[in-house]
Amino acid sequence: MAVYLVTSCDITDPEKYAPYVPNVMPLLAKYDAEIVAADKNAITIDGEERQLTVILKFQSQEDIMNLFEDPEYKPWLDIRLASTTNRAAVLVNEFDLSTF
Repeated sequence: MAVYLVTSCDITDPEKYAPYVPNVMPLLAKYDAEIVAADKNAITIDGEERQLTVILKFQSQEDIMNLFEDPEYKPWLDIRLASTTNRAAVLVNEFDLSTF
């Protein structure tokens, strides 16, 4: 069953953040991740507004955790952490009516 990683943040240092996305793309491919949506102008209906919202689709929670633990990701994670604030990352399982 697919698992979605929903992230949001405010980019505080765009220059520092700039290399993050192009350098993480090959890692997303390595873990068969699909970018479902990404928006720097998402409309907040409820809760705190964030500058960037991204939804990624993975084949498993294990794939997501392996990405976050991959040594190749570490320098880019450090850049993301240093150039953003108000971060949230949530894992959401694909909908299965039988679980509700």
